[in-house]
Amino acid sequence: MRSETRLRFVVICAAIVLFYSAYAMAGTWQTLDYPGSADTWVEGAGNGYICGYSYSGGYTYDGSTWRTYNATGYPWPTMVTSAWGNTVVGHIQDASGHHGVIYDGATWTKIDKPGSTSTIFYGTNGSVHVGEYYASGSHGFIYNGTTWTTIDKPGAALTFVNGIYGNKIFGRADIYEEEVGGYGFIYDGTAWTDLIKPGAHYTEIKGISGKYIVGNYMQPSNVWHGFLYDSQAQTWTTMDMPWSTGIIAGITGDTIVGYYNDAGLNRHGAVYTIPEPATLLLLGLGAAIVRKRQR
Repeated sequence: MRSETRLRFVVICAAIVLFYSAYAMAGTWQTLDYPGSADTWVEGAGNGYICGYSYSGGYTYDGSTWRTYNATGYPWPTMVTSAWGNTVVGHIQDASGHHGVIYDGATWTKIDKPGSTSTIFYGTNGSVHVGEYYASGSHGFIYNGTTWTTIDKPGAALTFVNGIYGNKIFGRADIYEEEVGGYGFIYDGTAWTDLIKPGAHYTEIKGISGKYIVGNYMQPSNVWHGFLYDSQAQTWTTMDMPWSTGIIAGITGDTIVGYYNDAGLNRHGAVYTIPEPATLLLLGLGAAIVRKRQR
């Protein structure tokens, strides 16, 4: 009887582990719209903020408070891409193209990479800002407030930098080969790490948070899908939204963000919170132990 009881206990524990492993990706996507706006663009996330813009201007959202940002003197809204405390970065557009902007909590500064025809900031860690510029092709950059450093992925024809997490700069490199297309990369200032979704034509990294890496991949059928990559378990999870036009834009904490277009072609933000199964797993194991003791 004791051996049978132990066997049942092991089976129950295994079933609980398998169930909550599956539950970990059982969350739901929800719409997130800037209050009162017909269109909400989500540009990225990180450091506790969701960033983007609406017709009212650029914004940050920390889960409870919306803050609006507008650099004056430009015909279109300021596009906020990343924030760190009082520091906000992004880009504006005028008749001459896109220009990088940095807000220090009091003043907006327009900054263009020397020699470029377009400059866009996509990420900040407070003191270092990253993005991409165009000059006979797309190049990544690091800007520390004084010095510009070009970031080109070795062997790539084009380099697209999408953000920074700690000292990790991430994005996508295109190499103009049909069998590969483009692939995600992480650069820590010394070493490059490639990330390619198995079977994908393109892989792009849009955000990093702890062990999680998120982005989008394209199958050879030219269909885009979102993904969540667990860098510890080295597992890929496809993260498709219920809307066919959904694209992942970033992650902060356990919240994945993105955007989609509705049937009327209005743009909406979208959020997905990664469920935490640990507490439920412990409760399940506790119940199994109690049942074993009662027996």
